[in-house]
Amino acid sequence: MRCLIAIVLFCSVYSLAQKPVAKKLRAKSSPPADAPVVSATQKVSDSFAKAGLKALFAIRDDSSKTKEAMEDVQVEMDSNSRPDETLIFADLTLYSLTHENIELSRESLRLKLNGKMCNENRPGCRNPITLQEELEKDPEYLELIAKDGRCMRAVESELRARAFMEDAKNCPK
Repeated sequence: MRCLIAIVLFCSVYSLAQKPVAKKLRAKSSPPADAPVVSATQKVSDSFAKAGLKALFAIRDDSSKTKEAMEDVQVEMDSNSRPDETLIFADLTLYSLTHENIELSRESLRLKLNGKMCNENRPGCRNPITLQEELEKDPEYLELIAKDGRCMRAVESELRARAFMEDAKNCPK
């Protein structure tokens, strides 16, 4: 399992390194005159937070737009003047990898249960509704769903609060 995580992490980092961000980076040295005033508690920009939430929901929904949304977050990130944005981006990337790992684990449980049901000649062996009902009784499956939800809520709360928080410890390392 650790090998799989390492491979997924390497591939995602490698693919981001191979393709330069397609969007034009805007100069972040001086804010425009009509820029909103940032409070002391708001440590990330609104545009970064919006892009981050968009990416978070794309990850959760297993959308084909995930990579593009993550690139948008990178474009909006200003790690020099807002270091919390870098930390939140790291949490967002961690959630992406955790979510992928959880989805693979859930699919593995689904396949094992399906094989077990078919080997035992149980009715509903090929019925996806029956299979899902059986899965929802499995405590390991339910824990995977809960873990994914905890991690997503932690990253979402960081983005909505516009500041890095230690809540992302809910994401497994």
